[in-house]
Amino acid sequence: MQHPLHLHHPQPAPVHQGVHAIAHVNHNVRHGRSNCNGDNSHSYSQAAQNTALPKHIPVPYIPRDGDVLFEFIMFLFTVVCCALQFLIIYRSIFWLPYSFNEFALNVDVDIHLIVFIGVILMRRLVYTMVSRVGQAYVSSVLWPAAQRVIQLIMLGWVGSVILFCLYNIMHTHPIVKLFYLCYPLSLYFILFGLRVGPFFDLTVFSVSESEQQSKSILSFDGSPLHNCSTSPEAIREEVDFLKSDINNRMKQVLFNSVFSAYYAGFIPCCFATTLMYYETYWATFHILWLWLGSFVLYLTHCFPVRYCDVMHRCALHLGRWHRLIMPHSNVHWTGNKLWPFESVVKHYDKLYQALSSTNAAEPGNPVHNRFYDLFQNPSRIYLVVFTMHILMILVQLMQLATASEWYQAISMASVLFFNYYTLYKLLRDLLISHRVYKAERIVKDRENS
Repeated sequence: MQHPLHLHHPQPAPVHQGVHAIAHVNHNVRHGRSNCNGDNSHSYSQAAQNTALPKHIPVPYIPRDGDVLFEFIMFLFTVVCCALQFLIIYRSIFWLPYSFNEFALNVDVDIHLIVFIGVILMRRLVYTMVSRVGQAYVSSVLWPAAQRVIQLIMLGWVGSVILFCLYNIMHTHPIVKLFYLCYPLSLYFILFGLRVGPFFDLTVFSVSESEQQSKSILSFDGSPLHNCSTSPEAIREEVDFLKSDINNRMKQVLFNSVFSAYYAGFIPCCFATTLMYYETYWATFHILWLWLGSFVLYLTHCFPVRYCDVMHRCALHLGRWHRLIMPHSNVHWTGNKLWPFESVVKHYDKLYQALSSTNAAEPGNPVHNRFYDLFQNPSRIYLVVFTMHILMILVQLMQLATASEWYQAISMASVLFFNYYTLYKLLRDLLISHRVYKAERIVKDRENS
């Protein structure tokens, strides 16, 4: 049975293609973005008497990099940046007539260190390719167990190579440098505990398989779904789950971006010989650009437009309360009711006024307030990230224009090449999300008028 929110409504004059898509809200379900299954018709009839439930405009299809392609791009980006850092440190003057070097690099790098960094950077790419092959030949029933087996095999392979490299590095470098190599691994245990999955896979499942089947809050690929519920308790539970999923994704973004910058940028400097002179200024900025570039790449992949649209839809159902000082009210807030716009309630001896058409949030709850403020209009998030990325590219262009050495120009041009690709994705997501949510506001204003 179709949810009442998804019945066809009379449409206003078309504003753009996003408004025309209102008549096809069922398209969301086919693309795994919504779970409006219509099992709340009774509660809907009660809530509809006092509240105007929000209507959602579907986000158009946006091409997104697959997991294998994304991991390949990340591996290529980090490997190129690592090679450029070695170039900054071990560059040679091979063009001089009396130079003893025939190559651009004065090769004096421990081969075990290179193998160590390479295995660390390629671990997720290898795991993702093996997982895609396994999913093609293993049934969906046996896949969870097979996935754990693959993770354990990958952990054994990576662990054995790391131990072998550490053993050989120990004979040629001070013991303290071994702690530099192992420091990020200790940070991993602080963030993720003893779980093996997050080390190889960006997808983090926050609930058990039984909860996934009972709540139907995850799609087939692990992305959360939105349930257009009229139950305030269910809306708040959905917010709690989505908040947990956001935190897990942000931990992955922060850890992996720092992890990549540490091993591809800092470790080459850390293991440079004491007699080797290199420009600390350029090496430091190279680490900074590597970290920022990795951070934005991970951010755009883990938080695509459709994912943020799920948060936006939930935020519209959640609503927000504003604290009042002067008015007086004897109506106490209850958690089993959807409160309409401009309702004034008392909660813990404080007065609040509803700011949204539907309000299921708890008055004064900072988690609910932050969730609504962030995802009321997700295009603002993309605007902030896009602005920061533009500023970073402008600074890099200034450094490229003022570069006086050949290796400086090569390093900046290579980093800018990857940043232009991220800039295109950010601009595309910003424009699409802005047009969709602008159309949503226009439709809402016309219905209210």
